[in-house]
Amino acid sequence: SLETFFVSRLLKEASEDVEDDPTGGKIIFSKGMLLGAPHKLFDEVQFHVGETLVSLRRCTLQPGGTEVILGASNTGGLYGFIPLPSMEDVDFFMQLEMHMRIENPPLCGRD
Repeated sequence: SLETFFVSRLLKEASEDVEDDPTGGKIIFSKGMLLGAPHKLFDEVQFHVGETLVSLRRCTLQPGGTEVILGASNTGGLYGFIPLPSMEDVDFFMQLEMHMRIENPPLCGRD
């Protein structure tokens, strides 16, 4: 759907297969594997935004900083997708979310 942000990647072996194939990967199409597609993508991440994203930019917010993806929706919403490089970062944000939900419960009661 248009309201979902996702990142898909090829397997690392796909690049090696193309480099090793002297035909440039053209023979793979005729083998009949994977319905004619030589390589399949796998989803790295999926996130339901709830609005149609009309702009995506990969940028750094400060010189020498980590690259992030900034998105804008058709209703004026701004979104930031920031990679978390370590499990410590993941744990920190999970704890932060838990404490924020305790301090400010949803207005409707349940999520």
